[in-house]
Amino acid sequence: MMRCSFVSVFAFSLVGCVVHAAGEGQMKAQGQGQGQAQAGPGGEAQPGQPAAQPGAEPAAGGAAVAITLGDGCPGGNCKLACAANQSCNASCTGGNCKLACATGSTCSLSCTGGNCEVSCAKGASCNNDCPGGNCKSVCEAGAKCAVSCMGGNCKASCENPADCTVSCPGGNCKVK
Repeated sequence: MMRCSFVSVFAFSLVGCVVHAAGEGQMKAQGQGQGQAQAGPGGEAQPGQPAAQPGAEPAAGGAAVAITLGDGCPGGNCKLACAANQSCNASCTGGNCKLACATGSTCSLSCTGGNCEVSCAKGASCNNDCPGGNCKSVCEAGAKCAVSCMGGNCKASCENPADCTVSCPGGNCKVK
């Protein structure tokens, strides 16, 4: 069960957490305000940290986080989104991350912790590199997806199989 709280820091209002990616090599916050705050122990905001946003899942230890692309997601359990027509690269060393790539975007997720999911919208180009295994890729019609599953046990769902390239040296991968 997720608890949400309303926090106001330096005239920016924040409720919950999520990470949204925009171009220019940075994840950008989206919501009521784009302030600088991060949930600390007990859910309070900490000034000077990346902005907490609505809808995020808690990271390891229960803290909700927002990240920049350079920081990646070392604790795992991050929810990432790449805006339409943007280029986004993210890493998820802690595993259990989700990356949604909007129409026309170019996305890449490296999931060393495993158990990650990449959703690729029409017209997007997505790369799911999953050395940790147990990853999932969903590729809509008109999207191009590349999956590399070193850890094995990955699933790729491609509306147009010709638009998907799946490499599974770890074995036991499913493509449909």
